[in-house]
Amino acid sequence: MSVTAPPRVVRIDMTALEQNLQRLAPEVIDVRADAYGHGLNRVLATARESLPGLRGAIVSEVELASIDRELLHGLEVSHAADPRVASAAVYGLDPNADTVPVMAVRAQVVLRKPLKAGEGVSYGGSYRCETDTSMALVAIGYSQGIARRASNRCYAAVAGSRCPVAGSISMDLLSVDVGALPVDPGDYVELFGNQVRLTEWSAATGIAPLALSSRIQQSVPRIEVRA
Repeated sequence: MSVTAPPRVVRIDMTALEQNLQRLAPEVIDVRADAYGHGLNRVLATARESLPGLRGAIVSEVELASIDRELLHGLEVSHAADPRVASAAVYGLDPNADTVPVMAVRAQVVLRKPLKAGEGVSYGGSYRCETDTSMALVAIGYSQGIARRASNRCYAAVAGSRCPVAGSISMDLLSVDVGALPVDPGDYVELFGNQVRLTEWSAATGIAPLALSSRIQQSVPRIEVRA
């Protein structure tokens, strides 16, 4: 029996998470906002296994009830931000740190549409095609947590190439200008991850990387992968 692939998915690279933790060796880990969309129980369990020197965790008060209590055993728990804690670096979201992204957000192409030079895309035609091209309609939008401010500002990874997010991001869909790339319905587009970094989206939108990753809704399934 075949299994239908989800139209959108968040891939959590467990190898990257473990390597980031080992490289940084933090004594305190920040797992607020569901570990900024990465899954607080997942991240806390990995930190306990990877960091013998772990002594504390920063946890949102409203999330305490959802944590496996054994994961907090022996740790100092606080609720306030601590500037000494490398929150973004653990998740590979600090452009100045030698760590790699843990999260990648992918969504399927539902339609490929050819457009002529000069044609507009999406609401108000805010994106105009400079040449004949093709648009990939992608099954993710602001209701799943993609920042609307990324419209016409950010790039996505398609078939190994960087392609612009074209036009206004709608509730459940966005468009990517894929040109002549070999892209068909059912193929996945990576909004951000290793090929296009979330830190780039942050620079383009003015929204902090941790805020962008936290926006991705729990309705988008998380899948653990290993490199």
